[in-house]
Amino acid sequence: MPRPWTDQDDVTLADLHATGMSLHAIAAEMGRSKQTVNRWAKQAGLTFDRSKTAKAVEARKIDAAARRVRLEERYLVEAEGLLDQLHEEAVVYSFGGAENIYNEHTLAKPTYADQRNIMQASSIATTAANRLRDLSVDTEASAVDAWADAMLGGGETA
Repeated sequence: MPRPWTDQDDVTLADLHATGMSLHAIAAEMGRSKQTVNRWAKQAGLTFDRSKTAKAVEARKIDAAARRVRLEERYLVEAEGLLDQLHEEAVVYSFGGAENIYNEHTLAKPTYADQRNIMQASSIATTAANRLRDLSVDTEASAVDAWADAMLGGGETA
């Protein structure tokens, strides 16, 4: 059972809040859950500045979008490299005979099975790139929609 909230807890909460500490920091300092501290802070009329959290979340979204763009580019480069292999010479080899002798041959292009595998791998890389692009477009579109709603008075920004 949690220990009861005391008048001293009210004083400590007010003092820590006055220093500008975050909800998380106050909860840790007092050895209480964030929910408990938040509930008692609301009862005392105290609020917490969430602008730092909002800025951190926005920065994280921007960083994630940049990583998606870089990854999308890498997938496309890999897909191009794979497709280039379709038109390059290919070495095929085998071990055979009683003495297990190594034999190799150079073909003008990969075998049909290898061509199929190259096409599948290239297609997978291209599909992954397209999904990342679609995710970025959807994320940008929802941000624009939220901004437009806020500007037109239809809602709050995310």
